[in-house]
Amino acid sequence: MSLEAIAHISNKKILFSPLNWGFGHVSRSIPLLEKLLNQGNDIVIACNEGQEKIYRDYFSTVKFIRWEGYPFHFSGNGNFALDLLKSMPKLLAFGKKEKEFVESICFTENIELVLSEHRYFFKSEAIPSVFITHQVTLPLTWYLKMAQRMHMKWMNSFSEVWILDNASHDFAGDLSRGEIEVEKRYLGPLSRFSDKSNSVKVGTVILVSGPEPYAEQFYNEMFRYIGQEDKIVYEGKIETRDSVKDISWKELDEILLGAEKIISRAGYSTIMDIYFLGCEFELHPTKGQWEQEYLADYMNERIHTN
Repeated sequence: MSLEAIAHISNKKILFSPLNWGFGHVSRSIPLLEKLLNQGNDIVIACNEGQEKIYRDYFSTVKFIRWEGYPFHFSGNGNFALDLLKSMPKLLAFGKKEKEFVESICFTENIELVLSEHRYFFKSEAIPSVFITHQVTLPLTWYLKMAQRMHMKWMNSFSEVWILDNASHDFAGDLSRGEIEVEKRYLGPLSRFSDKSNSVKVGTVILVSGPEPYAEQFYNEMFRYIGQEDKIVYEGKIETRDSVKDISWKELDEILLGAEKIISRAGYSTIMDIYFLGCEFELHPTKGQWEQEYLADYMNERIHTN
């Protein structure tokens, strides 16, 4: 893991919030927040109830402020572009509220730095604010290039952009390439498994993730083919053919460390985890989510050329 780029950030009061597109943004922020806490920073996390439950498995000293996620609504038919376009009026209206919320918290909590994990409107006009992403360039078709210009405009409204890839773009490929007007820092791939290992690896774990209703669709698709020794993880539960039980994320960590193979969506956070887990993998991109389709092709190409 390469977090030297933020080694200078210490003894600050930091406000942080992750995007609510599945739990990948929560997952990949855990090592980042651990690094900042170890450097003597005081962190306030603004998040929804489900995100807070996960963070509490890892952090005992941070303060939580309840703040809801973006009002996404997905039809489940694979047309992400149309769904996002339909959601845009609500997203922009929520963005105005989010900016006001951030300014209020910055004032009441004496915040010195704002960190936004891919939330375009989670920033302050008066305090340094950082946008965290792996996507500098969105994988869009020609008729949606206006969305790339909007994406770039919103990123450039922050003080800095932190990119979750290395400068060689080994993990996100073309997604992490692109020129930004503001300062950018490459943090490298981030995973809570970067400093963990397990030499004994047995069985297959099917990891269900991503926004609904696509996560449920993947669960239903995979459960039909689950083998007797396989495990499937969905909505805080682990299932086999014969049993189901609730698990915490810390318990899930141990299960993933011992997996010989992981079957999952092609989410970027999961891909970073798989790299550090060092296990076999099988990626199933969400239909119509061009980012995942690109990442699945990119990772398969890397495997076959190395």
